[in-house]
Amino acid sequence: MIPGVTSKITFNSGALSGYEFEIHAYHTEREEFDVVGYEDERRIQQLDEHFKIKVGDSYVIHDVLIPESYVKRKKILSKKAQEYLSRCS
Repeated sequence: MIPGVTSKITFNSGALSGYEFEIHAYHTEREEFDVVGYEDERRIQQLDEHFKIKVGDSYVIHDVLIPESYVKRKKILSKKAQEYLSRCS
């Protein structure tokens, strides 16, 4: 996480699709994060018994530091993709 910046998670699928939440903390040892729930404009409490995060839900995490190993992998994959596209055209 970035000190002084509120990290966020946006869900792309599942019951929470389209919702964005603040991330309170990340637990490296368990690879889990704590998400802050809220009440929406319809006064529906998000992250309750009806709106749960489930295995298989897709999401995007915003405003976090990306580990250098991910950056290196992305560069390698981008290079290989460019090589492939060059051969195909």
